[in-house]
Amino acid sequence: MPLVHHQQVIITSTLDCNLGTILIQDLLTGTNLRVFKEGIICSHNCLDLVADQYLMVGHKDVPLIHFWSLNTKNTVKLKMKCPASPSALAITPDGLYAVIALGEKIYIYMVCTNS
Repeated sequence: MPLVHHQQVIITSTLDCNLGTILIQDLLTGTNLRVFKEGIICSHNCLDLVADQYLMVGHKDVPLIHFWSLNTKNTVKLKMKCPASPSALAITPDGLYAVIALGEKIYIYMVCTNS
């Protein structure tokens, strides 16, 4: 089911190394809108939405950031290698920039160009 633009959602993840599940639920009904069972364990403070179209997830103890499309039937998965494991990430409200803490440095990426 595609997410509706500006729909209020709850995004949760598990820290269980066997499951690695991320859920997107409707805030009002608690209904599961999307379930990602990729076996990826998300770091604390490393989940965010990119312009209500993608889910950005920092992989715990691995120098990778994952992107999943939200508004398509077939989920598009993208990965971005990083110089260190992400410890925090945030997307600007307009979805143009990502601020990512990698190791002891902070990086600012332009989301549409990955630079």
